[in-house]
Amino acid sequence: SPEVEATVNALIAAEMRALERNVPFAIAMKLAADPAKLFAIRTMKWWTRKFDTRELLIGDRPLISTPAAKWPCGIAINDPNCIVALAISPSTVFFASANPKTRTNMSRMNPKKMLQILNEETIYRAAEYVFASGNSLSEFVTERIAGKADGSWAPPHSAKCGAGSRM
Repeated sequence: SPEVEATVNALIAAEMRALERNVPFAIAMKLAADPAKLFAIRTMKWWTRKFDTRELLIGDRPLISTPAAKWPCGIAINDPNCIVALAISPSTVFFASANPKTRTNMSRMNPKKMLQILNEETIYRAAEYVFASGNSLSEFVTERIAGKADGSWAPPHSAKCGAGSRM
């Protein structure tokens, strides 16, 4: 009934922050229990890239992946071209990919272009917060957050929560 649905929705809304905190743990447990996904992760090469600046944003939904998954905020882990990126500091990002050509292309990408792509995706995926190490990106962030809020901005080739194919 509509009354029961309203009550359930209110309960879920009240507990949403706790539920969101548990989602990464639940995903990790599902990955660990699926042999095909474990194989995909084991075949990926992992590396980090350090930038000369401390301008890498970190958001409250920090994991970025490409190509876009068929489900919201998913990772197409079985796709041979999958790239996973995770900002681990204001100047360093962790990457994982099984495709040698992708890894080569990533290592040759212009650092400024890579930072812009990662930062735009971070802003686009954020639910509430984007963190920076200083004020140097305040205009960049403010413009995009305003555009995201009114629907006038999204990173080129990005999919909601799923990743774009720009990395």
